[in-house]
Amino acid sequence: MRNGYGCLYIDGRRVRAHRFAYEIAHNVKLSPDVRVLPCVESRLCVNPAHATQQGERGRGHWSTLTINDVREIRRLASTGAGRMDIARRFGLSRSAVGNIVNRRGGWGRVE
Repeated sequence: MRNGYGCLYIDGRRVRAHRFAYEIAHNVKLSPDVRVLPCVESRLCVNPAHATQQGERGRGHWSTLTINDVREIRRLASTGAGRMDIARRFGLSRSAVGNIVNRRGGWGRVE
């Protein structure tokens, strides 16, 4: 346990348990620069339904996006929706939407 959060070792590397559970539940491998926020009720909680992915910086605050939000952003973009419209809907900047759509930054591993 580190700082009250559960952890485990995979291939000799320490991984936070809530992050590991989130990746397994959503069938994704997130890059190290993408944060997964654990449950606010208990640091030991590893229920992936209680964790959220920390998103891109936008509009002066950290936007919390779920995997489904990322998928929806890409779907909307593929149907011709404007990036500014998508950005307003999710509280992001237009460039953050571009990063998600073009799979740049930590968003490349999210299918």
